[in-house]
Amino acid sequence: LRPSHKIGLIPCAIGGTSIDAWKPGGYDSATKTHPYDDMLRHVKAALTSGVLTGVLWLQGESDSQPGKAAIYLPKLEELIQEIRSVAGNNELPFVAGELGRYRAEFQNINKVLKDLPGSIPYTAVASSRGLEDKGDSIHFNSESQEKMGVRMATKMKLLQKEMYRE
Repeated sequence: LRPSHKIGLIPCAIGGTSIDAWKPGGYDSATKTHPYDDMLRHVKAALTSGVLTGVLWLQGESDSQPGKAAIYLPKLEELIQEIRSVAGNNELPFVAGELGRYRAEFQNINKVLKDLPGSIPYTAVASSRGLEDKGDSIHFNSESQEKMGVRMATKMKLLQKEMYRE
């Protein structure tokens, strides 16, 4: 929003993790990591020299079966509140990206994500319409990754303008 400000990214992706691993103390046995706790450590370190002004979230493949997808939104809402608490900002903008539309079960998560902005203020969802996979029916190809990044950034800018009224 301000050209003179520097933007730092805190990458915290852990491929293949369920949202259950993204809670305090959560553990992912496949990667032998604690995704939430590791993310929290990175965020706290970044907060010593900056301000957290938004979160981008693209996850859910491991939670796309109907039973898991049905309880995904409350878990995501809890995660958002946890991150906002750590950041000291109850209005921290949060943008979730839809999963690829090329795999039927991913739509279980996409349907749930549509309810996010109505459930929690200062959240938005970036569409995956028209994006393609890299041939594995899971991950976006390079061009689609770039398009999703632009879509998420656009949603983030809109949320930040709403929040800061600029």
